[in-house]
Amino acid sequence: MGSLRIWARVLSCKIIPVTLQELRNLAARGESEQLEFKQSSAQFPRAGETLCAFMNGRGGQVLVGVGPDGSVVGQTLADKTFQNLAQVLRRFDPPISVESEKIPVGTSGLEVLVLKATPMADSLPCAYDGRPYQRVGTTTSVMPQETYQRILLERTHSRHRWENEIADVTINELDVQEIRWTIQTSIASGRLPADTSSDDLTDVLDRLGLRVRGSLVNAAVVAFGASFCLITLNASYDLPGSVAPTKTNSSTKGNFMVMPSDCLRKLCSF
Repeated sequence: MGSLRIWARVLSCKIIPVTLQELRNLAARGESEQLEFKQSSAQFPRAGETLCAFMNGRGGQVLVGVGPDGSVVGQTLADKTFQNLAQVLRRFDPPISVESEKIPVGTSGLEVLVLKATPMADSLPCAYDGRPYQRVGTTTSVMPQETYQRILLERTHSRHRWENEIADVTINELDVQEIRWTIQTSIASGRLPADTSSDDLTDVLDRLGLRVRGSLVNAAVVAFGASFCLITLNASYDLPGSVAPTKTNSSTKGNFMVMPSDCLRKLCSF
């Protein structure tokens, strides 16, 4: 399957449909906070507004060649179509990553173009043609000034926090089993899509903001480092007939994910 990548650094929030039946199933759900239909590429400028809103929100897909009622009609996708798309993508600030997929509609030569935008923490807030957009339900609108300023302040602040600084570690120094367990529990609780793979750990770390430009940050070490820090637990308790409290201590080593349960277990064993 072919794809167009512009300033490409794309993450997967949802699987792009690759067959006509998958496309029809998706279109049958109707437009939503993460899905919009455009009848043809003539609506690329409006599609750009929605892609901007997806970047500032939870991500999403624009189906070009699908009617407002969800009917899959398709269109002719020529070189000029992708030249026009490239022109639209150049109007984003900062530049964004968009993944695309062409899906044939029967034997007519018509195709539907699927455009997927996945938010990147270092690209927020995103503006299109000089304006930031947001997605509320099925509506794309200009983002209020106060919302834009809040997101901009959060991004500026986050860049200077210790946990977001690059760490001198590799993924092999993380607790891989703990990461996979976190993926499973997050899927079960609905915080990650059901199609999230526990094999591609870099993809999940990217989604969690624990990697920046392919490098792990300090937060990844705190959360999943195999032996990030050492905590000593001190406890005192009274034994029947004793004159003074009995004191004891124990140490536990690990990361943020495993240490709370370890600490609780050891405290209960005193």
